[in-house]
Order: sequence, then C-alpha cells, then structure tokens
Amino acid sequence: MKRFALACLTVTTLLGACGNEEIDVVDLKYIPSHWELFGVDQSDQESVEGILNACVGERAVEIKDDFKVYGTVTATKLPFAANDVSMKERTISYIESDEKYVVCRDRSDVRYVADKVDHFPEFIESNERLELSWLPSIEMPTEEELEELRSAPAFTEDEIGFMWVEQSLLNIKLPAYGFLELKLGERQLTYQLPLFEPVYGAGNEIDLTVGIHGKTNRAFVFHTFGNASSYIGNPIEFYDREDNEPTRFNRLQIKRVASPETLDPGVATPLYEFTYDQAGERVTEVFTMTFHEGEFKAEGTEMSGFIQSEHMAINESMIYVHKDRYEAGGKIAYPNVLQPDADEVEALWKAIESAEPVERSGDETTYRYVTLTDGYKDQQFELSFKQRSKKLDIYLTDPEHEQTYKLSSEGAEKFIAAFPKVKD
Repeated sequence: MKRFALACLTVTTLLGACGNEEIDVVDLKYIPSHWELFGVDQSDQESVEGILNACVGERAVEIKDDFKVYGTVTATKLPFAANDVSMKERTISYIESDEKYVVCRDRSDVRYVADKVDHFPEFIESNERLELSWLPSIEMPTEEELEELRSAPAFTEDEIGFMWVEQSLLNIKLPAYGFLELKLGERQLTYQLPLFEPVYGAGNEIDLTVGIHGKTNRAFVFHTFGNASSYIGNPIEFYDREDNEPTRFNRLQIKRVASPETLDPGVATPLYEFTYDQAGERVTEVFTMTFHEGEFKAEGTEMSGFIQSEHMAINESMIYVHKDRYEAGGKIAYPNVLQPDADEVEALWKAIESAEPVERSGDETTYRYVTLTDGYKDQQFELSFKQRSKKLDIYLTDPEHEQTYKLSSEGAEKFIAAFPKVKD
C-alpha cells in the first residue's frame, strides 16, 4: 500500500518543566531493536540510528577520483508480520578520496547517495582499506593466473565438454562504481557483468575468459567474482534474436585483440575477434566492453528513507496491533499480530495523530502494543483500554516521551472496527 499524503500533522503541545515543548504524537524514528547490522562488531550494534542517518550531510553528486573503502555496513529490517514481504535494507560504505564520504543505497533503489563527512565512526577508522579505481582497466594475465585457469573445474571435467581459449584470459581491474556492458558487434549480450559498487569486500578485480562448448557450438563468457577463484559461466545470447533457439557459432575461432589500457566511460573497447561460419560465409565480429559510470543522486532526487519529509509517497505505511514486542530478525504471525485493511490505514493514522495527551492510562489486555511503520522508521506505543458504561476508551502510551494519549470517541470506534479482536 502506497504511503498516503496527509494534509496536515497534528502537533500536541506539552508544558514541561523547562517550558513549552512541542511533541508530535506520531514521531517516527529508527528503532535499534528492529534492525540487524552486518559488518560491525556486536558492541557497535547500538549505533543503529547513527549509521542509518549517515547520508544526511553535504551532498556530493560526483566522486571521480580513485578512493579507498574503509568498510561497509548493511542494516536490515525484516518484515514485521509473517504475511509481509517488504524487507528494508540499507548499505552504507565509508570511503576516502580527496575528502571523507559516506555512500548509501536503499534496497529499493539503484543509485547511491554520497555525502561528505568530517570523520568516520571509530569502528570504521581502524579497518583495513580496499583501494578502488574510478576507471576500470585491462591487464594481461600472469603465468600463475593461466595455470589456475588450466586447473579450473569448468574446463577439466570431461563430461562438461568446455574448451576455454587460453589466449582469451584477461584481468579486469574493476571500477569503483558502474557496470561493464558486453557486445558482439552491435548486439548486446543478455548477460552483463554485475553492477560494481563501492562496497568493502567485493574485491577489486576479476578474471575474464571465453569458453566454447564443442558438442553444441555455443560460446560462453566466464569470469571470477570478487575475491573468489571459481568461475561463473554464462552463454553468449542476444536480446534481438528472433526465436528461442540457442545461439551457435560454427567453427568459431577467437582472437584476443585487447591490450593493457584504462577504459574511458562510454567508449567501446575491443577485447576479442570472433570469426565463425554464418549463412555459408566466414564472418568476423568484434567483442567489446564498455564502461558506464555509476551515478550518485543529486540533491532533491532521493527516494525511500533518504527523503527528508514526514510523508513519502514512495513508502509503505502500516499500523500493527500485537501481543509481544517486535525484535530484529523475527516476524510475528497471526493472531499474535493484527493488521487493518489497506483502506483503513489513513483514517487510523489520522486518528492517532489527533489523539490528546492525558495523565492516565487504561488496563492492559492481550494485545499490548501498537506499532506504526512508514518506510524505514517506526514508532511503538503501549496499548491499554478503559471500559465505560457505553463506550471503550483507548489509550496509547509513548514510552520514550513517557506520555499517554487518548483517542477521540470517533478514533476509538475506527480502531475497534479495524481491530475487533482486541476486545476479546
């Protein structure tokens, strides 16, 4: 369900000991207990909010220099309820070029946000650095690399039937951010090398080679992935083929034409010449690789959790009523968690926003919690009730601000209509 846009946000003014303090009833935040962090020690798990708020500084639209990656943290929030599929994930990398930066990407996005920072967290400063170049480059293989390829399982097991072309082996120094497009002549291959991202531990080079399946006359592109020595193979196929028949190269000969060089963005660099029989003639096509730079998001174009707004049309909003607290890594299944119908969420959200502060709360029942979620941020209330002669009062207590709110009579009716089991 798409996040709805509200016309206004009700603000409750509380009179505190130090003067007037405006507190929104709905005050969504990153709740550390809802998230799991990967790439940091357990002692740094308490840094969830700081890590997720990393990319909110001075925006750097372009980073064109080589840089060092100090480390990458992945923050994951599994779906709240067992029937949800909307897992949230954010990758945050800490890099240094001419200045220090954090680069972040949400699971739902394809581009990174890059922000300048004055310093890195302590748990990042002590990490080893991975050096990455902004531009990829081609290098010729060493004898040791050739020997490793000769013993690779894909080319030594007879039943597989591959013949690799030894002279086709190339060492590709990977770009820091972007992807490498492969073409034969003017035809783009359906398989492209993975998107390379400024993340720690992904490695900074791969070996690329071509193999031929002698029994079927099919050609394959093989490459290593990251720091692994095993090869991934994919058949050479094209988007523009007119039928579903595999592409075959009769009497294929492959000649390496690449030389050591740096790949400029947008320039097709020849790697091999493919010569084979086609329609009774001998034809030659050039196999090329083109580097396309990755783009960082400009100011004002953020999606999902990066947009600094209360109401985000891109995000999903939901209200859950549940028996136990939600903890990272676990889903709550019905009937331990209740959800309203999609068309009830907006009215319920407004009812909670317009709740009034009170000095008392009600009695606890089986369903003890209400959680609001919008994108990457949540808020959890403690739920209680008070049965009066003709109606049921509903109270929501915000434990962080130690404040209890009471739904209006109309809001309470909508709440009970959406969650009738809470009265059981």
